[in-house]
Amino acid sequence: MNLLRFFGERLSPAPTDDFWYGPRGAQTTAGIEVNESTAFNYSVCWAATRLIAGTAGWLPFNLHERLPSGGAEIDFGHRVHRGIHDQPNSDMGSTMFRAMAVNHQVNWGNTYSEIVFNRGGEFESLEPIHPSRIPDKNIKREHGRLAYYVKP
Repeated sequence: MNLLRFFGERLSPAPTDDFWYGPRGAQTTAGIEVNESTAFNYSVCWAATRLIAGTAGWLPFNLHERLPSGGAEIDFGHRVHRGIHDQPNSDMGSTMFRAMAVNHQVNWGNTYSEIVFNRGGEFESLEPIHPSRIPDKNIKREHGRLAYYVKP
């Protein structure tokens, strides 16, 4: 449904106006700055995030292996499956890690984790990185791949 056709010029600012694409944390008409941090001062934001993230954390999350005959099955023995399904790192269980990731996705627009490899080059763990440490300007394309520069 086209909102402009439905509401006409009554929408202010219009859905296509640059207002909606401005910097995060911009001043509102009431003069109150709203950003990822200040939003959590409101119980409705906190409760909605908790409900979405907590529910998503309980959803099944498995690594599947494709079968030569077609279809797929859960690859219980794969190191990455154990990491994402059981315990991504030594500080967090899988449910808590995924709930944190959904929280970051909902409130910051993305979630980031460092993939830690052991000396043999095998997957070791996923260490979460708070999205505030990777501003949009720190994401660059280098040699055809995305590079994320993390602020200390």
